[in-house]
Amino acid sequence: DFWAAEEARQARVIGGDVVTVPAGVSSSSEDNDETFESDIQAAAEARIKAKRQKDLESDDTEAKRKPSAWDKMHPLARLKLIEKRQQRAIANKAKNESSQDKKRRLMMTYKQLKVRRDKERQRKLRVRRSIPLFEESDDEEKVMFSGRVELTELEAGQERKGMIISMTNYGVFVDIGSSRDALLHIKDMKDDQFVEHPSELFSLGDEVSVKIKYVDSKNNKLAVTMVPLEAESEGDEDDEDLIKIDEIEVDDELWGIVKRVTNYGAYVNLGAEVDGFLHFMDHPDFGINRGEHPSNYFESGQRVRVWVSNVDSDLRRIKLTGNRPTSLPIIRRTLQFTDRK
Repeated sequence: DFWAAEEARQARVIGGDVVTVPAGVSSSSEDNDETFESDIQAAAEARIKAKRQKDLESDDTEAKRKPSAWDKMHPLARLKLIEKRQQRAIANKAKNESSQDKKRRLMMTYKQLKVRRDKERQRKLRVRRSIPLFEESDDEEKVMFSGRVELTELEAGQERKGMIISMTNYGVFVDIGSSRDALLHIKDMKDDQFVEHPSELFSLGDEVSVKIKYVDSKNNKLAVTMVPLEAESEGDEDDEDLIKIDEIEVDDELWGIVKRVTNYGAYVNLGAEVDGFLHFMDHPDFGINRGEHPSNYFESGQRVRVWVSNVDSDLRRIKLTGNRPTSLPIIRRTLQFTDRK
């Protein structure tokens, strides 16, 4: 730079002697330009030489320095010490983190664990089908396997054997060799027992024997059942003869037939649009036989007298009771005595 060239021009080293240009002595412009360029080059060379000398001195100092304890330490011990310090730093960071950062970290950990759990569950839920569902081809369009039965060939009431492919909270899907898996609803698994979850009765891959409950080829729906199907006479009953749910009121006295008994009560056919539900705690004998199963109170096909305790038109539910409501007038019987002469 300019100042380095100026210093070199002011102090020239010739044979170890310093030559100072006297004041008032001037030179031609050409000599000044040449001297200026040579001064810049000399200053650059001097800096490079000084840097090299400094590097050599630092290398000598590093070579003469005694090895420290860290240098003498085994490489595996170094890695262990570094890992320990990293864990300590993470612990200090977790100790000093704010509540929002902690919530965010816990949420991310929960999501990761949930994804891992879902993947593990999906892996366990895989069942190998005895008959492939689709043909093996390189085309993107899936072609149904030729050994599968079309829904149009199935009819209600047919008995089929199948394998449980998947399980949900409301039922299981059964592969009966058709073009679509059939749904076995939780209410169609047992006639005399209330099933809270399908895993109480089945496991994936179990072989079951079912009956086709209904089939809809247009909407691609198929349902099966393991309980006896209702008689055709009951199923073909004219809708005009059924009692409308809007016509039923609280405290109405009705007679019905027990259709199905569960762990919580019984479904009663009242001749209405929907069946009523009679809870076992609303049975007259509940206080006498406390703690017994509802099957001890009810029996399929039993004729019972009940009263309506609640009607929900939106959900189409009728709740029944076997105890006569207190709001109804009391029936009193009086005895009359006559004198016989």
